[in-house]
Amino acid sequence: MDNSISVRTIKRAISFHYRRKWKSMDRPKLDKEKARIRLHFCQGWIEDIKELKEFINSDEVSVANASSNPNSFCFRMPHEKYNKDLVNKNDHVKPTISVMFWAAIWKTERSRLITMTCDPSSKNNGYSSWKLSHRVRGWYTKY
Repeated sequence: MDNSISVRTIKRAISFHYRRKWKSMDRPKLDKEKARIRLHFCQGWIEDIKELKEFINSDEVSVANASSNPNSFCFRMPHEKYNKDLVNKNDHVKPTISVMFWAAIWKTERSRLITMTCDPSSKNNGYSSWKLSHRVRGWYTKY
């Protein structure tokens, strides 16, 4: 006796009750040209892998008290469409607090977390690379 169920049977059974709120995961598009560029990068560094491991990697992050994309998804029946606990509440307001931080990591160490300050002379009172380099100069020069 065969107890296996086909994927199509499961899809049919679920689609009767759950026709909404299915979201696929986002991922970057990788076409042949971008894949070729990534492969070329890897092939170029394969001989100097020790040097690559010594690189300093840095990134910045913005922290705010209101998300610009507050998506959450759930399973529900069609008649539960407007139940308060199953509806995404969407605020169309700018956050009142928004702070940008910067940090770097490398092999066995890390930088301190740097709070970025806005540059009044930059476009839209944003952040400039000069400000970052000025804040980082203290610890970066010893490496």
